[in-house]
Amino acid sequence: MAHADGTTSTRVLLCSACEGDAEDVVKRCEAVAARAGRFDVLLAAVDGKRSWKGACLALRNAKLAPREAVFFATGHVEDDEDEADAQESTASGHDASGNAFVARWLRRTWDDLLLGRLRVAWCPSDGGPPQVQEDVDVLLTDAWPMDVARGASDVDARAMEASNQGNQTIAATTMALRPRYAVVFGSKVAYEREPYRQDGRVTRFIALTGVGAGPRREWMRALAIQKKGEEHTQATPSPFQSNEGNKPVPKWAQEDEGDLPDGTSWRWNKAEGNKRPRDEGTANHAKKAARSEAGTSQQDNARIFVRNLPYSAMEGDLAKHFAKCGEVRKVSIMYGKDGKPRGLAHVTYVDTASAQRACTELDGEVFDGRKLFLEVSTRGEGRPLPPMSMGKPVDGCPFCLSNPNADAHLVVSVAESAYVCVDKGAINGDHVLVIPVEHWPCMAAMPPQMAQEIKRYGEALRNYAENQGKALVLFERFMQFRKKGGNHCHINAISLDAGDTGDVENAFRQHAEEAGFCFEHELPSGWSQEELRALVGEREYFCATLPDGRSMLHLLQRQERHPMNFGRDVVASLCGAPERGDWRACGRDHDGEEKLAEDFKQRFRSFDIMS
Repeated sequence: MAHADGTTSTRVLLCSACEGDAEDVVKRCEAVAARAGRFDVLLAAVDGKRSWKGACLALRNAKLAPREAVFFATGHVEDDEDEADAQESTASGHDASGNAFVARWLRRTWDDLLLGRLRVAWCPSDGGPPQVQEDVDVLLTDAWPMDVARGASDVDARAMEASNQGNQTIAATTMALRPRYAVVFGSKVAYEREPYRQDGRVTRFIALTGVGAGPRREWMRALAIQKKGEEHTQATPSPFQSNEGNKPVPKWAQEDEGDLPDGTSWRWNKAEGNKRPRDEGTANHAKKAARSEAGTSQQDNARIFVRNLPYSAMEGDLAKHFAKCGEVRKVSIMYGKDGKPRGLAHVTYVDTASAQRACTELDGEVFDGRKLFLEVSTRGEGRPLPPMSMGKPVDGCPFCLSNPNADAHLVVSVAESAYVCVDKGAINGDHVLVIPVEHWPCMAAMPPQMAQEIKRYGEALRNYAENQGKALVLFERFMQFRKKGGNHCHINAISLDAGDTGDVENAFRQHAEEAGFCFEHELPSGWSQEELRALVGEREYFCATLPDGRSMLHLLQRQERHPMNFGRDVVASLCGAPERGDWRACGRDHDGEEKLAEDFKQRFRSFDIMS
């Protein structure tokens, strides 16, 4: 996260208070923050029997509450305890100094979260099968990965013993996810391994003790996690790969079925004592893939997406409302960076049938004065992409400069791999497009050097806008089309009369809410193509970049009907001319287009990267 002092690191406080309560953790965090400054993220393992409500109260009374606090319950929650402590919960508010915060309480089950630009995964040793198969920044566990100390030069006898007796499943998960930080809460011995490198990614392993455990007590650790790419250069080989190249692959990353050597099963809905034998001989790969996909889909389809919630809605009340259609496993209300609810939520049922019943029976029902809109959620799944042309000219594409029918009279600057042209349906005189010369579908998919040149153009346009006393807004909509070789990336850049960044952000969020979606992710100012790729993978997306350089990202879901003119509509409304969201209302004749391009070219000349 970008801070007032210009740094780009995310300040994280780790707290392994496995036998302590959440309220006490907040007070100890406050004491550290008083000396070191406010933290962006607090990650704390706490006794699951202790008060969640007390933690929320402590956050509100603190002077320097962390921006986001996540409490991972490590103990068993009794059925007769306070329901608010027994369920996974989310709360938001402001501390005594007026700083906004968001807090989460997670039970003993696998979960992964996006906190700012950090992806954090919580993987208790008995928490069930992983539900993410991608790199994470911080992996939190309650058991040592087996053999993690192997190959380290700074290990003592007690740490080596903990390593040798570690958990093989946790080792396999750590190997597969390649976290930048692998952290153990509640260890019997405190230890920090020298960094190791695996498949080009560097991991630091840290074991924190519980409160008062062992002679080398260490249960809190502060981290300043830098932007991706700013990693250690000195690192040992991976402890999970022997000289022969053998790796402990977790069952959820394997193609074959069966159990891990430690007795753990990664199969969905495995009946106890009903172990299925491994296929003998030649197996049909397509059938195996279909079985795996069906298992994952069954979990995903048990979750529904709820829109148009009253802002006063509480998770407990929603759980009771949706329990009409079946047992509710989890309710998660979505909050914005300001700590305020967005009127959106995910409700997860125990089974798919209950979720489908809710979508049928409760869609359109009034809850606390507002009509709810429901649909089966596919969060984490993007639309499948059809084959696309990458880097090759496409006949008929208006953005391929090699096309004889391209609108060359709109071009104002051409670099080695990208160019800038005036939009054919320009909303104002400073509305241009930044486009790769070759046919690439989106910013995330193009070659790195091409993305860097487009970023340079973006910075030049930002400098131009500031010189004009204006603010720059950019947006990219990547939707894969089957015709004309698929989408040719084009990034809209519009200079607006200078206004508050918050006004621009609120306009995008409000229009998104009205269109029935939200921006799930945020990229910091100065984000890299690598960071964008890490979030979108091969999924379709809409990305809006604000005047301060931050970007908001929405990943398009299966069957989602994303408004084609969404970005234009938002910008046109900010210009006070909402009718210009329709490009047909902005048409000019050839001479008018040529003059528009020439005028902008003259104004932009001194900022052009090719000047």
